[in-house]
Amino acid sequence: MCVIGSAKLAERGTTAAAILARYFPGLEISGLSPAAALTSAPGRTTAAGTDVLVSLPDDDEGERAAIVRDTARARDEVARALGVVPPARVTLRFHPTTNAYEKATGQPWFTLGTLVRGEIHVLPLATLRDRGLVDRTIRHGLVHVMTDTALAQRPAWVREGAAIFYAGDAPAAPGGSRPRPAFKPEPRTPCPGDIELLRPVSPGALSYAYARARACFEKQIAGGRSWRDVR
Repeated sequence: MCVIGSAKLAERGTTAAAILARYFPGLEISGLSPAAALTSAPGRTTAAGTDVLVSLPDDDEGERAAIVRDTARARDEVARALGVVPPARVTLRFHPTTNAYEKATGQPWFTLGTLVRGEIHVLPLATLRDRGLVDRTIRHGLVHVMTDTALAQRPAWVREGAAIFYAGDAPAAPGGSRPRPAFKPEPRTPCPGDIELLRPVSPGALSYAYARARACFEKQIAGGRSWRDVR
């Protein structure tokens, strides 16, 4: 929790429950009825019987409604594409700085976003927006939320290939501004190993691994396999 930010919210009359809900989306406070807990949590929507919870730095608070709306829409579209029921809860955390993202996730900044204990952690909103990657990064995380459990025993390229494929765009060059792979894999290029995707050493290396993961995944989908059967 940001002490300065919470103090400013309190000065403006924000309740303690609302402040806690802002910094800790989904927190249940003893003594509140379910209805009170629901209305006190900013950034939550119950469209289609599910919750979207968004954690934002103070400077991005004005973007909350749009992000919640867009995330809810993306969640439903991804769920339809996968043929699954939308998750009961989606938690999306925008970090205030790239350093904060790296510290919280253990991943380098050029990964853009990652899943930590079922929550989608992403780079600062302004950083993703400057690169035109807000929607794609959120969708990438949503695919992981909906598929990682079913694909838990598969190689990392299967999980990442699914996320890239169903995010609805070509894999981004992580350090660049356009959602395009930095490299195009040659025919018969082997699928990337787990270490290439889970512990990438540079933006270019990750982009190449992403491109190969998508190619391997897409090849099996084109051959008639369901995403659940790719291996």
